[in-house]
Amino acid sequence: PLPPEEDEYRITTRAIHCLFHRYQYLNGILPALFNSTNMDEREARIWLKLEWKALRKAINLEGEDKLTAIRDALIFRGTNQMAFPDYVDEGNHFETYEGLASFTYTLLPSQSMDQFKKRLFENLDRIYSFQSYSQSYGVIQGALYATLLYQKGFEFKNILKDKEDLGRLVMEQYNIELPEVCRDVAGSLSISYNLDEIYREEEKRLQDIKERLHKQISIFNEKPVVFFDLESPYFDFEPEDVHSLDTLGTLYSHIRVSDNWGKLT
Repeated sequence: PLPPEEDEYRITTRAIHCLFHRYQYLNGILPALFNSTNMDEREARIWLKLEWKALRKAINLEGEDKLTAIRDALIFRGTNQMAFPDYVDEGNHFETYEGLASFTYTLLPSQSMDQFKKRLFENLDRIYSFQSYSQSYGVIQGALYATLLYQKGFEFKNILKDKEDLGRLVMEQYNIELPEVCRDVAGSLSISYNLDEIYREEEKRLQDIKERLHKQISIFNEKPVVFFDLESPYFDFEPEDVHSLDTLGTLYSHIRVSDNWGKLT
């Protein structure tokens, strides 16, 4: 679907986005309903934010400093995966499917690498601010690792598995060696990436969720509601409209649903 506003750049990127998914589909990389609810857990969000800070640093650096930042990012990634092992394959699939698409639709319309990086980091900053990462993190996570692969001259047509680990590919391309247990060193490394600020951000997020829960819980749990049976549904939403409601699930501020019975906005 076209974006809701007349914006030439977003229309162009949406078209490339869909074309790239078609290319993936023809090569066996298929869509799925990604189970990434772990990325709304406080611990997972903290490690993810640390990883993003290290990846941003790595993309902008050269030489040994670049390798150090990549290693830091992979250590944070490994620590997160160790904490939530049941979600690793789902995460890899999300990053490969949506992240490579995001990288492609950001790169192709860009006139220079500086413009590409500006747009990439604008998207990172936008997603970084989201209260829920479950439906969005793979979009930017995969794009950041794809950028590091691109900087190394990687041939993306070699990616033929839908659960390819882009972090592992980056580790191989840059010859990075990781500690046997990433968590053993992740804590000390995190101090260099403004960990205290991340703690404050996450505390504010939890407080905002509690306030929203208080306002909205009666709407869905106490007042009359309507249920729609889904037969062959299609959902379309913007990731910034997704909000965690803690144990109650996820709230979509705006969502468009089409099914055999019609369309609902």
